[in-house]
Order: sequence, then structure tokens, then C-alpha cells
Amino acid sequence: MCQHDIFNTKLQTRYFMSTKIENLLNNFSKFLIFLSSLFGSDTEIVLYNVEKKEVFFVINPLDNEMIVGSKIRSLEQSMIDKEVWKNNGYFVNYRSLSKSQHKLKSATYFITSDDNKNLYGILTINVIVDRLIDIRNFINDLISGVQEQKNENQFLNSMDLSVTDFAINAINEEIEKYGVESSRLSADEKLQIVKKLDNKGIFLVKGSITELAKIFNTTETTIYRYINRISNIK
Repeated sequence: MCQHDIFNTKLQTRYFMSTKIENLLNNFSKFLIFLSSLFGSDTEIVLYNVEKKEVFFVINPLDNEMIVGSKIRSLEQSMIDKEVWKNNGYFVNYRSLSKSQHKLKSATYFITSDDNKNLYGILTINVIVDRLIDIRNFINDLISGVQEQKNENQFLNSMDLSVTDFAINAINEEIEKYGVESSRLSADEKLQIVKKLDNKGIFLVKGSITELAKIFNTTETTIYRYINRISNIK
């Protein structure tokens, strides 16, 4: 086969794959219209074409810049760069902020090949929860008579959120479940937190062990010991 034929074959293969990916994403788009009808106008649904690194489909965009063909957001780009999709099919229930400062409950799903070796698309769903938080605070006032203290730091800016920030957020969420500061956690509680983070694949994110060691006020070696203990139990 001559060099010209090889070049044409590569072009045809690339065209075939691009067409295949777009057909796959088109099929997803039909389902996303259904989801939008279910969740309503307070839910942004964005589907990205990873090959082109751009928005393929969007419903109820949170900002004017989010249109078909616009550049992929930094959070999703970080996930691509860190290849977290190879070990995590999705991330759910992480909190973020829109550019207009709406508080969001978010989830991201990775569309891959059957063998999980190729990433074709990324689906991100952002639900505005401002009104739900107001309702929760109103109910808390009725029950206790005291306004619940809001922690604005729980919500991260999804437009500028790095994968490391994402990991830190997941770590803090697990610690918050115990209702005490990290310095007051017992060794068993720390082990359980490490186990839950490990099950979520958080330690696959570069820098997550370092951040957890800082939060626990311990060494990275200790965190690795926790992980090894969990592996031995498995």
C-alpha cells in the first residue's frame, strides 16, 4: 500500500469514528430531552463531544456562553486531562456554583467505548437548588426557631473547579457526616472515611492523598497504610 493510500485510509477511519461518535451523542440527545421534561427549567443538561472538546447539546443553559459549539468547561476538561473516567463511570451529588452564583447539585457521566479505553462524550447535569435550600431553612426555623448557619464554602465554582478541588470537596463531605472536626476523628473513623473515598475512586485523583493527609494532620505514609489495610480486608 502506497503512502497516499495509507493517508486516505486514516482519513476514512477518522471520518468513520467521528460519524459514529456523533450518532452516539445524537441518540443520547433524544434521551436528554426526556430528562429535561422530567427535571424542569431549573436543570441545565450539557452533553460534550470529547473529540472536539466542545458542547454538542445543551438544554436550559446557566449562562449565555453555554451554547452548541462553545468550549468545554474547565471541570470537564480537567477530568479528561487526569483520565479519571478510566476508573470512575460517573460522579454524582457534588456541589458547585454557577457563574451567576446559583447553588448547584451536580452530576457527571462519562460516555465511553465498551472496553472503557476511549472517551466519546461527557454528560453533566446541574440542578439549581437555591429554592430547595430556602425551603429547608424555613423548615429548620419552624422546627428549632433558630436560623441554621449556612456554609457558603460548601459550594465550589464548577466553572473553575479543578479535579483536585473536586477531591477535596468529596473528602470534606465525608468528614462532615461525622459532625466533628477532622482533628477529633478516631482512627477507626478515619479508616472508614478512607474506605468510602477509596470506593468512590477519589485516590485515583492526583494530589488527593496529599490533601487528605493535610486535613487529617498526618503523613501521606499513614494514609497509604489506611489504604493498604482496606485492601487487605477486601
